[in-house]
Amino acid sequence: MVISKAILLVLSISFVLVIIQTYYPLIPLVEANSSSFPRPTTDPAAMSLKPGKKPLLRAVSADVKVHRWPEHMGEGIWRHIARAARHRLDFDNSDKFFIAVSGGSIPAVLQHRIAACDQPIDKRWKIVFADERIVPLDHPDSTYYQYQQGELGKALSNAEFIHIDPTLPPEECARDYDKRLREAGLYEDGLDFIILGMGADGHTASLFKGHPALESKENVVAITDSPKPPAERVTLTLPTINDATYVIFIALGEAKAETLKDIFNYTNNFTLPAARVQPLSRNLRFYLDRESCRLLNISLSDREMPRDRWLITTTTWAEENARHHRKPPSGPIDLDEEELEEFGAAGGAIKIPGKEL
Repeated sequence: MVISKAILLVLSISFVLVIIQTYYPLIPLVEANSSSFPRPTTDPAAMSLKPGKKPLLRAVSADVKVHRWPEHMGEGIWRHIARAARHRLDFDNSDKFFIAVSGGSIPAVLQHRIAACDQPIDKRWKIVFADERIVPLDHPDSTYYQYQQGELGKALSNAEFIHIDPTLPPEECARDYDKRLREAGLYEDGLDFIILGMGADGHTASLFKGHPALESKENVVAITDSPKPPAERVTLTLPTINDATYVIFIALGEAKAETLKDIFNYTNNFTLPAARVQPLSRNLRFYLDRESCRLLNISLSDREMPRDRWLITTTTWAEENARHHRKPPSGPIDLDEEELEEFGAAGGAIKIPGKEL
């Protein structure tokens, strides 16, 4: 009888350990030096760790959300930002929430559904720029100018913007911006959130394929020969970007499809700046539409859903859905109303290879 109970106990413990190992991998969070840190590159320093920081030996996966109507994508993004702000300001009792934004088509996405951000946007919000064109602040090409317009400008009117001084020469402008960020306290804990775009050529911020700025260990650098006009810009570098707590990409349109396929399939992707964005926090998410994700291994549902629903969604099952004792999907699945409310999803499942740090 005693032996039977002992065997049953051992089996029970084994079963529990298998479940934990499956859903919460028991990879020790040990510090490692850069030479032993497994990265998808022959040059570990290329990922540009911040001075004094050592990486964790853990695997990461990029979350992906695909929306049928990109103009309604803003709601999910604002909810994402609000959660990060709440964690930083309320749970961590910080008096600053640093968020870096990007220009291009991103402000147009963020103009929508700002009310989904249920956190007060006040002076504690420090808005900085992933990159900025060296043009007057009231010039249409200025990212700062874009964030002062329309509903977006009204919503962010109480936040503190930390912008460049465009009257300075490029190199001096970059040094001045780096000083402003340092004095604001950004480098103490790093960015809390960063919103990045991605070009069809794989560039992000103002980091372009083959450009020396990709290998910079500085926090901010000047660009005087940008392949896209205007030529003179200031940009955050990979060390600063990868040090952020939450990183998201917004990539819309068919022109991005081939690049996204290369990024997720590791098809010579480490030459692409966007592929080298792999935050040490592991919090990386892509917001896509039907066109941009068409070459990925995704199963889409064509059923009609409310206009503000996500078409599909995926997270790292071992880290999210396992908490609800669900098994990873083997193919397309339908979510019930409770799951739709919980995950904001609508449609089938998606499986994308995880990125290894």
